[in-house]
Amino acid sequence: MKHILSGNLAFIIAFFFDLAALKRIPYLKQAIGLISIFLFSYSLTMACLDAERLQLPDWLSHAGWPLLFGYRGW
Repeated sequence: MKHILSGNLAFIIAFFFDLAALKRIPYLKQAIGLISIFLFSYSLTMACLDAERLQLPDWLSHAGWPLLFGYRGW
């Protein structure tokens, strides 16, 4: 859960990146962008490495097969 919260925090920090871009503050914009990217990358990596987060129930795997065969492409 803490990895999901840190990912949400990265999106909130990215909002401040947009504000810095609108105010045309170049160095603050780059610093906030780097912080946001690093925090999001960290939370995504840690969520993928946490084994409990990626386990799906068996019924969900079987529910996906009709979607696979029903997809015709757009």
